[in-house]
Amino acid sequence: MLNVIPRFINDKYKDNATRGAFECSTLFIDIAGFTSITEILMGQGKEGAEDVSELINRIYRPLINSVYRGGGFITGFAGDGFTAIFQDSKVENSTLSALNAARQMQSILQKQRKFGILSDMGLSITARIGISKGSTSWHILGSGQQKAYLFAGDAIINCADAMNSCKPGDIKLDKYALNSIGDEEANAGLTAGESSVTNRLSRVKKSIISKFVPDEVIHYPLTGEFRDVASVFTKITLSNSIEELDSFITASLGYAGYYGSYSNGLFLDEKGLHMLTVFGAPVAYEDNMRRAVNFAIAIRNDFRESVSTGITYGTAYAGLVGSQKRGTYTVLGKTVNLAAQLMQHSRPGEVLVADKAVDSAAEYFTLHERSEISLKGRPDKIKSYNVVKKKYRRGNRLFENRIFGRTDESVQLLANCEPIFRGCFAGITYIYGEAGIGKSRIVSEFLEQLEDRVTSIILQCDSIHRNSFHPFVYGLKNYFHQSEQNSREQNNQYFEDNFRMLIRTLKLTSDERKDDILSELSRTRSFTAALLGHFQEDSLYSQLHPKARHTNAIAAIKIFLKALSLMQPLVIVQEDLHWIDEDSQSAYEAILRNVSDYPITIVAVSRYRDDSSQPTLNTPETTPVDVIAMKRIPAKAVKELINDRLAISASDELLDLIDKQAEGNPFYIEQFCMYLMENNLIKQSNRGDSSIVDGIEIPEGIRSIIIARLDRLSRGLRELVQNASVLGREFDVEVLSLMLKSGSIGDLVTEGESRSIWAAVSEMLYIFKHAILQTVAYDMQLRRRQRELHELAAGALERLYADDKTRHKEIAYHFEKAESTEKAAEYLSKAYVYSRSEYKLVETRELLERLVKYPGSKDNIANHYSLLGRISFDLGDWDTSIKHYETAIRIADAAGLYREKAIHQAGYAGQIALTPDLDKVYELANEALTYGKKEGNSEVISHALSSLGLFEQSQSKYEAAIDIFEQALDHARITGKPALISCSIFNLSGCYMMVGQNESAIKYMKEGLALAEDINELGYVAQYHIHLGQTYLFLKKYNNARDHLEEALLISKKTGGYYNIARAQGALGSLYFYLGDYDRSFEYLTGEVEICEECGNTLMLLSSLYNLAETNVYRGDFSTAEKQIAQALGYARDRNDVLYEGVLTYLRAQIQYETGHYKAGTELNDKALPLIESMQWRDGVFQSKLLKVKLISVNDEKAAKTYLLSMAEEYKEPEYTGYINYELYRIDGSDEYRRIALKEFTELFENEGQSRTYKILIEELKKQEVL
Repeated sequence: MLNVIPRFINDKYKDNATRGAFECSTLFIDIAGFTSITEILMGQGKEGAEDVSELINRIYRPLINSVYRGGGFITGFAGDGFTAIFQDSKVENSTLSALNAARQMQSILQKQRKFGILSDMGLSITARIGISKGSTSWHILGSGQQKAYLFAGDAIINCADAMNSCKPGDIKLDKYALNSIGDEEANAGLTAGESSVTNRLSRVKKSIISKFVPDEVIHYPLTGEFRDVASVFTKITLSNSIEELDSFITASLGYAGYYGSYSNGLFLDEKGLHMLTVFGAPVAYEDNMRRAVNFAIAIRNDFRESVSTGITYGTAYAGLVGSQKRGTYTVLGKTVNLAAQLMQHSRPGEVLVADKAVDSAAEYFTLHERSEISLKGRPDKIKSYNVVKKKYRRGNRLFENRIFGRTDESVQLLANCEPIFRGCFAGITYIYGEAGIGKSRIVSEFLEQLEDRVTSIILQCDSIHRNSFHPFVYGLKNYFHQSEQNSREQNNQYFEDNFRMLIRTLKLTSDERKDDILSELSRTRSFTAALLGHFQEDSLYSQLHPKARHTNAIAAIKIFLKALSLMQPLVIVQEDLHWIDEDSQSAYEAILRNVSDYPITIVAVSRYRDDSSQPTLNTPETTPVDVIAMKRIPAKAVKELINDRLAISASDELLDLIDKQAEGNPFYIEQFCMYLMENNLIKQSNRGDSSIVDGIEIPEGIRSIIIARLDRLSRGLRELVQNASVLGREFDVEVLSLMLKSGSIGDLVTEGESRSIWAAVSEMLYIFKHAILQTVAYDMQLRRRQRELHELAAGALERLYADDKTRHKEIAYHFEKAESTEKAAEYLSKAYVYSRSEYKLVETRELLERLVKYPGSKDNIANHYSLLGRISFDLGDWDTSIKHYETAIRIADAAGLYREKAIHQAGYAGQIALTPDLDKVYELANEALTYGKKEGNSEVISHALSSLGLFEQSQSKYEAAIDIFEQALDHARITGKPALISCSIFNLSGCYMMVGQNESAIKYMKEGLALAEDINELGYVAQYHIHLGQTYLFLKKYNNARDHLEEALLISKKTGGYYNIARAQGALGSLYFYLGDYDRSFEYLTGEVEICEECGNTLMLLSSLYNLAETNVYRGDFSTAEKQIAQALGYARDRNDVLYEGVLTYLRAQIQYETGHYKAGTELNDKALPLIESMQWRDGVFQSKLLKVKLISVNDEKAAKTYLLSMAEEYKEPEYTGYINYELYRIDGSDEYRRIALKEFTELFENEGQSRTYKILIEELKKQEVL
């Protein structure tokens, strides 16, 4: 293993140092002749490569030794040379040491010029050497896993400049070097002290080297080889900010790893600061040139005019050069030199390609020709091209032919998406039609027309399994380049690299919302990873319970899509909507709330249901929607399509025959045309057009046509198609290969692609060209054969993915279809456990319903039915829940499992405790309690008592409920089960809070909080903090309330508990309202409203809008308050909520009073007061009556005073009498009322958290005393 990084960098990295500077002399040597040697020997293949390796390293070895003998070290290799440093602190005279080394090098090269193979080739090796002196800085760069280092400063640049100004065989010292030793010493021979420095060189650590170069380089053999490589030279013209350069290195190394390249490091010389990235060595891919250009475009997109790039493609020498003391892995040859020269000619922001690179790049990228340029070493000018953008290409190339007869639909689709180019949400366009009508094809053409104006993400539903969030997982897998052919570690690394790229790109946008989105992206990162099957220890995902994980998964999807839309308008294509799963529907419902100012449009493609209805997404009512109903293509288009596919002019008879069979369905037409061509059934007629061969019977219907096509495939391909059809429309070649057990199937897969059976999605993933092809291929097989194939599929999947819990549902499906009972039950059990851990309720229910059909132990079956009851209840399906619970109880009872029966009864009772069926609750809970007491089973007793406590609480019998909850808690403590204890404490503290026994409530809340913290249930921790905050707020202990609510908000923001965030913000808003800090109140309440709108919780939204409107009234923003009141009134009336209708009407009355519209204020307040009184809200009634006094006093102060005195008889508490006396003073000016009001407000101010409102009133009353 060579020392491929300087020992200096090794030591600094080990010491955790990342930058520094020192005084030194610098040396740059440029060796002429390596390129010629490489080009001459390239034709000799492997032997030639070995000769190049031996020759170059034989030349380098003594030159490197000269540096290290002189006390210096090599910073880096750049093409046919290197830079060396001699530190002042390490040698007596650094410039003299550099000069001695340079003279030794020239002497060595003079002796080597005519040896061996060089002499035979008529070549010689010469060098130019430049030396400078000054300060040099060093830096270790990169915040990702891979690092780079850089030596910079004037001394580094100046030695390269000095080299450029001298001739081969010369040594040039610039003025700084000369000043340090003088002309006499510079012109003298070698000094006596040339060997006085002992520079023992120890090995650098492999663990540290791996941070700077890939493992393939560390373990690379000492010999080299000739390889076809794409060389990418990038010139960097950033500011002097090291932070900016660090950001560049982090990005470029991330892209290099993602695109599968080798970064040869940073160089600073006469070309400026630049970097060489190599594609094709030491690891090659089939599309190295395409990867190279994608890499360059990614860098340009991030850093724009701060980079200039040159790319070439050709054969070069690739290998380790140098010696054991210091070496590097690099590429040498004319193609590499050409890339460096193109970089020099590239303008800021350009990516130039030339020579062989042009044809490869033109296939995938749009190129613009540059003027011809002259390059060193080439007699003629060459053409170069700037890479402008990627060409739009569908990755799976499903649709390679023209589309006919869909102009109107295309125009409509383009028009619908127009708002995204104005930065607005464009809603949903549904595209409906029968199979084969061309829905996906028109979407493909639509995306191609938009090219690079948009980002598109394809979300494909799963036709067989309908896994939770499947379309979103499908889209995320494509975006983050997840593949079944990669190892778990590789996929995880691709995710990390792409996530970092997403963050970096988002940071470059100018949208002011990016900081909030970046924060939420980072917060939800572990949930995005989990959707892709990457589970990280100690992540936020791992700390939350299933329900919170589920909520955060939806949040992660939404913020990811928002982030994409900030970078470029986003088109979401939802394919096969008719197969969508329930969790994805829920995700869409959340995604489409509050996105009016995000440039997003959704194109949802769907067949009709069997009853001819149209599937739709769950969306807010305000979502813009349009429908494109695709019907048969018109007769003219039918003719054009047939002639195009047959490449002939079809006769009228042939056109009629095909049209009759296909009924204007484009896919059917294409299948019919392929059938005719594959069977050579077309003949030339006497009229010059074409018709069908006489006497041929044509199969009826599209299924018969497809079967006939499949029957004519080769035996091997037909078997492969039938095997693949079992796996679904998309299939993994590795799984298919294991099913067939016949070795390589690559040729057959390629044959199937050429016969238009399927298309490649990636290297290992293929998709049937149409769902009908897969369906027919599957259905044409006998049931027994289908079972056999499913058995093979299950076995192959089990072999590959037995430990992957995300694949257990798929494995279970195939074992079910194979009628392999035990295996099906085994994997259904594993699948439902995982699904439940992710809070995928609908999927869990479906898996359990399948599982209970298989034989098993009675206790397991009963448990499964009980769990089905609980899940159905959570999903709002109460009737089904009851049926499942009763089944569980019946099975347990019949099997004599009385403990389990009692647990199921208690659970059933707890679920329905808040429903009207109270008799059933009481019956179930008491029967469970009786068994629990009989057997002395505290777990059963605690469950049963909790249900009975909820039963009493639901009837407002709080004292009885408290007594029962305390007993339930005692038994829960006996079990020692934290979850059971926590549930009992939660019930008990809530009940104490309801009856106003706040000290007891606080006591149990604190105990519950400590327990939740111990078991790391962050959601419950936040809830307890909120309850404590609200209780302290009620007690007017504002500082305590603030502490708990702020902690709740901090935790909830971390965990993504939006319900808790809203509750905490709302409570903080109320707190600051009471304290009279209306601006802070406004800030928190606005946040609460935004979250409630986002979550669609109308009850919480109603409350938060009321609080926000009230705050705006006190802030004097009446117009905004009116709008919020109007919105809230709509919700209140929809819910028939009398209290909120009353208090909102009161707020409208208050605005009228404040703006001098007393008559309107009186009318509104007269409507509000009886509504509030009917709900017996004492505070609200008092406020409305106080407003009535103010309104009366405008015209009749005597009547107002009389009304106030009557209020004084009713409201004797200090928080009321202070306001009554204040209003009495305001009306008649009596100082006695002023003094009473001042005294009461002062006591309230001192005892109730020093409210700003009281403070203002106190100051006003004191001011009146002075006056």
